[in-house]
Amino acid sequence: MNLIKSGVRAHVCLSALTATLAIAAADGIHLTNDAEDDVSTLNDSTINGYLERQANLAADSSAILAKLDEEKREPTTEEAQSVKENTAEINRLQGLINMRADALRISASLAAPKPRATTPTAAAQPQDNNGGGAPRPAFSAARDSGARSAQGQHARTQGFGHFGEFSRAVLNAELGRGDLDVRLRNASVSVSGNEGSGADGGFLVPPEYRDRILAHVFDESDLLGRTDQQITSRNSISFPVDENTPWGTSGVRGYWVGEGNAPSQSKHSFRERTLKTNKLAALCPVTDELLEDAPSLGNYMESAVGRVFSYIIGNSIIDGSGAGQPLGFLRSPALVTVAAEGGQTADTVNAANVTNMWARMPATNRMSAIWLVNPDVEAQLIRLTLGGSSVAFPVYMPPNGLSQSPFATLLGRPVVPHMACKAIGDVGDICYVDLKQYVTAVKTGGIKTDVSMHLFFDQGVSAFRFVMRIDGRPWPSQAITPPNGSSTLSPFLALAAR
Repeated sequence: MNLIKSGVRAHVCLSALTATLAIAAADGIHLTNDAEDDVSTLNDSTINGYLERQANLAADSSAILAKLDEEKREPTTEEAQSVKENTAEINRLQGLINMRADALRISASLAAPKPRATTPTAAAQPQDNNGGGAPRPAFSAARDSGARSAQGQHARTQGFGHFGEFSRAVLNAELGRGDLDVRLRNASVSVSGNEGSGADGGFLVPPEYRDRILAHVFDESDLLGRTDQQITSRNSISFPVDENTPWGTSGVRGYWVGEGNAPSQSKHSFRERTLKTNKLAALCPVTDELLEDAPSLGNYMESAVGRVFSYIIGNSIIDGSGAGQPLGFLRSPALVTVAAEGGQTADTVNAANVTNMWARMPATNRMSAIWLVNPDVEAQLIRLTLGGSSVAFPVYMPPNGLSQSPFATLLGRPVVPHMACKAIGDVGDICYVDLKQYVTAVKTGGIKTDVSMHLFFDQGVSAFRFVMRIDGRPWPSQAITPPNGSSTLSPFLALAAR
């Protein structure tokens, strides 16, 4: 069923690369391979020309794919070749952009003025708190090995080289190890109190590091990145939804009308769908010793929080209760459970199960549908074939080169293993779903990240807090009854228990 969502932009089934570049071009965003890079700030005419060519190629591919979706057909040889050539040229241009951008940044870095270190006099050195009068070394932002001048640094990192360097600066400020790093003044939550005190609200983590953590959650390989995402600045968002089918009896209708006769009247009918964002949070105590190991801390925090949030959100999209968290499609009235074969062996998946599930997916949703499976199911999928004993055709294809990496395919659609899928033999061990029919509301800013030392001060531990507000549920509120046939259809399918 092609749901009509008033006020919500319809999604076109695009390849990941083409869709990303097309959206970026529309929003005026320039893409690079490095999250810290923003080539638009270089103001280089050659790079700008490359970016414009990328945008034109992406728009051309988008137009071809949109036409295929509109006409509900496979691409011709010429169309497929055009999209393939556009993608190859976009990748080639990206390489040229990266090469030129790196060279320009190196030249700018070498030309930038360096801070001058000064040695404080003995009279200027602060006295130690032990009362012995022994001088304590003074530190400044220019001399601290973990601090660098903010001049010439990317604005999104507040001048810090990496997440661990920022954390170490916070630790030094909290422990009174020298002067407050000048870069923390730009990152401090409060400017009316003591800028060196986390008690005034802690130090806000620079946005670049928030984005790096968020990238783990919104990545296309994770489920949230595949949903119909809506960004809201409030804690709730409402949509008018039209779930009437073209063959139904409600909503806008059409009639054959004889000459001179007036058509029967009909009117639209909508339902309101409201999402109230729920809070997903993590509180991570980190020891002072780990903070001293700055690079390791940065890698650890980014990967750990990203993995945890990604799994929790994915689990809620699949099987969330809807109470204080998103509603999972396995608990939605829109779910269609496809019956197993008569006499089928327990804890198995066979070719008939797969083809039966395929047939219950609306044709308009198959272009964007994926198979979600428990990793234990994959071993059985590899052996599935269709046909007789003399000629058998595999229905499962492993990844074959860059065009299909990193996912295998089942009847031509990607197979995405996910730990949140149910144990083999239970409902939810293998699902065939179109997550573009699952709407998620994410509050503006994504993951809010703060750090403070005072919560666990007596233990020598700093607390990192990560908060994200999100909700989600399937767009359809029920399965689809076709005009001809007894089997219901849905963009959310699961195999019955075996």
